[in-house]
Amino acid sequence: MRFTILMLSVITFFTTYKAHADLLITPTLIKFEERDRVKEVILLNTSSSTRKYTVEWLQQEQKPGGQYHVMSESQLEEFSTASEYLRVSPRRVTLAPGENQRVKLLLRRSADMKKQEYRSHLKFTALPTETEEEESVTSGVAIRLKSLISYSIPVVLNFDGKKDADLKIEQVNFLPSTGNSRHGNIYVSFQKPLGNSVFGDLVAKFKKDGSSEFVPVGFLNGVNIFHENEQAERLISWSQNVPVEPGTLSVEFNSLGNGGRFVVAEKRIALN
Repeated sequence: MRFTILMLSVITFFTTYKAHADLLITPTLIKFEERDRVKEVILLNTSSSTRKYTVEWLQQEQKPGGQYHVMSESQLEEFSTASEYLRVSPRRVTLAPGENQRVKLLLRRSADMKKQEYRSHLKFTALPTETEEEESVTSGVAIRLKSLISYSIPVVLNFDGKKDADLKIEQVNFLPSTGNSRHGNIYVSFQKPLGNSVFGDLVAKFKKDGSSEFVPVGFLNGVNIFHENEQAERLISWSQNVPVEPGTLSVEFNSLGNGGRFVVAEKRIALN
């Protein structure tokens, strides 16, 4: 059941991402360290029509599978949000096809800020074009706000001086596709201390029996495990180009730092 729920969450994530293909956002994660004061997000309209976007804050917690849930008022009382210390400009953007816009985030620190992590999510919502508004009226759609497309990125203030939490890969399992045991997904579960986040990539490599080299079989970019999670789990799709055979599967969690990429955690299992 746990595997099934996670797989449904991953399918939902990729479906949602596909709906935002007309707006490119970079970077998809903003981190303020101790000395940072200003950061930027670049929006690029890749559609064939002029679009208007609103920029606003969203307060979400992360579930172990990576999906997000909007926090209630009572949850916010116990959560350290970043939005109250940040000024965003502009808050409304109009982009012609192929045009880009820089959205600036200015940090305004408070004297009583604690040495800890703070996080909020910056949400970009695409407003309907005039044509879409006319179509909604013609088709009799009374509530069009539900169809507005939005996408959010996490904004983290890291003021405790810690770069990486003590992450451990607890479990790695290969989940064969239905009716095809030669392909499937790689299930990975993690454990880390509460209070600190980890940011990086997951890399899966495989070495069949009798071979001396590992070959890449899967990659998951932008894996963020936030401070509120002590347990986490993710899925990596096994490459269709490499058949599943008896051998050794290795999964690495890589992080960026000190000018390069380094392995934070690794686990190997035997495939029969």
